Order: sequence, then C-alpha cells, then structure tokens
Amino acid sequence: MEVLILAVSSFALVASFLLWLLKRRDARRAQAQEPTAGASSASDVAPGDTLDAALYLDLAASMLAAGLPVRALLHHLGQLDGGRYHLFLGGVVIKLDAGATWSQAWGETVPRSLTGVHSALGLSLETGAPSADFLRILADRQRRHRQRSLEKAAAKLGVKLVVPLGLCSLPAFICLGVVPVLIAMIPSLL
Repeated sequence: MEVLILAVSSFALVASFLLWLLKRRDARRAQAQEPTAGASSASDVAPGDTLDAALYLDLAASMLAAGLPVRALLHHLGQLDGGRYHLFLGGVVIKLDAGATWSQAWGETVPRSLTGVHSALGLSLETGAPSADFLRILADRQRRHRQRSLEKAAAKLGVKLVVPLGLCSLPAFICLGVVPVLIAMIPSLL
C-alpha cells in the first residue's frame, strides 16, 4: 500500500516539475524574442535595468529643480550606474552643441530607462512648460504602472500554481483518503 502511495506521489511530483520546466523554457524563449532597443514607451521596464526609468525621471527632476541646465543634466545622468549611458548621453550633448534638434540628437534608438527623460525634456524644450513637475508626474506614473504589473503577475502566479499543487495533492488525497476507505469496505462486500 505504501509503495503505491509513494509511486503515485512521485509521479505527480515529477509531472508537475516537468510542466514547470516547460513553462519556464517557453517564458525564456518569449523574453529572448522581445526587442530591447527602439522607441519604446516610458512605461516599459526592462528586467535587466539596474536603475529603473522612474529613478532616472526623479533624478532629472531634482537636477532641473536645482537649476542645472539640460546639457549638464544629461552629462550627470550619463555618469549614473557606473557610467552605463555615459557614451550615449555624451553623444546627445555633443550633437545638441553642434546644433542638432532634440530628436536628431537622441536618434531613433533610445534606451528604455531614458525614454521618459527623452520625451519629457523634449516636450518641455519645445513648449516651454516647466519640466521638473512633469518629470515627477511621469516618475509617479511609471511606479504605479510597475506596481500594477507586479500585482497582476502575482495574481497570475496564484492561478498557475493550482495545477501543480493539484497534481501533487490530489493523488495523495486519493491514496490516503479514498483508497483506505475502499479497502476497508471490501471485506463487507464479500
């Protein structure tokens, strides 16, 4: 009897582990096929980013509120995170100094973490609107969007765990709850 219970439980455990591996492999393939560069929205968050887009927006807003000009702001943002965007933002500053327009200086491929800074500063330079408040609003929006996406992912996880837990616990329930009752009823039926 114990051997049967052990065999069914082991089978359920192996089956749920194999299902988990298949899901993980499919998720990695889908993540590898997503584009990482290009003009993306400010709400996209790349999983590999060490400083998120909302933090770049907040830092840019603080620098603008302190009175830093846009070119100095871009230079300082390039120094963050170990100089991750130093070359890119340095190139933007050089192009702006050479007389390029805002969109020409940034080019077509903007890093995901900087898309909010790019669009907000570009809008404020074109319209003359105060950009520090706009950057803070975008940062708050970015954080709310990220929080909602994390909550949705947590809710989906609860649904996805039902099948593996069912595969593990249902056979154990049958082996420990139903089978002994049936075995106990066999002598009375004979």
